Amino acid sequence: MKARSITECPLCGNSNHCAPAQAGSFDVDCWCMHTPVSREALARLPDAERGKACICPACAAGADVVELKASEGLGDDKE
Repeated sequence: MKARSITECPLCGNSNHCAPAQAGSFDVDCWCMHTPVSREALARLPDAERGKACICPACAAGADVVELKASEGLGDDKE
């Protein structure tokens, strides 16, 4: 199993657009500080990811994970 990158959304696998993760510093501002995050999206995070992983803007807005994977070509292929 491949380890997930800190710039990858744990819900859909797309980029989470986390500026601090990309910069390697919390000295930069991130989109999530100015955008509401869906309670349903946070509830879908596994316990081990809560407070540790950044979700993407689409998941934060409450987008359906299955639709996101299909639109990005991220099916259930086994690697």
